[in-house]
Amino acid sequence: MKTDEKLVNIPLSQIEPHPSNPNLMSQPLRDKLAENISRSGRYPPPVVRPLSPGRYQLLDGEQRCYVLRDLGETSAWCLVWPCSDEDALILLATLNRLQGDDVPGRRAQLLSELSAYESLAELARLLPEEEAELEQQLTNVGFDLEAEISRLAEQAQRAEDELPVLFSFAVPRDEAAVVEAALDLAMSGLEGTNRRGQSLRLLAESYLEREGRRAGDR
Repeated sequence: MKTDEKLVNIPLSQIEPHPSNPNLMSQPLRDKLAENISRSGRYPPPVVRPLSPGRYQLLDGEQRCYVLRDLGETSAWCLVWPCSDEDALILLATLNRLQGDDVPGRRAQLLSELSAYESLAELARLLPEEEAELEQQLTNVGFDLEAEISRLAEQAQRAEDELPVLFSFAVPRDEAAVVEAALDLAMSGLEGTNRRGQSLRLLAESYLEREGRRAGDR
């Protein structure tokens, strides 16, 4: 077992996130993490690797470092684990599954980078996923979260635009019979659903034609 890691107090300004980290934490969970650290004054040490003199890269604990900065701390006690680029990716794929949630596209990109070093069978031995799960997740490479959100928003807007408009109005009781008779007459030749709504449209169109106007005119 390797024992070359050490606990070091490092200025937060010298610590940078790993660009392949797929893990995010919601603001409510981050607020709870901040509350716990603030109350206890304790936190699991973030794990970093040395990049160059005075520069470190996070392998685990990105959310803790964010919270410590928000709390006004200028340094953090970190475990320094010297490791290769490949080992750094493996640690990202394992340690960061313990807090927060992975974004599918980011997780897939991380796995894609790892597959350049190891076979899926070997990765399945090292990572939480089985080989079949790894194959499935790799289909998310290139997944554009912002584009998917935009597509779903447009889809929801189209669905909303296609919803029928509900009209609600009142007429004097002694005039209701006239309105009902007109609607019934207009409905008599109609088929399908919402015949009552269709009949109101026909009556409105008939009135506009009589007045020489079109829908949308003011």
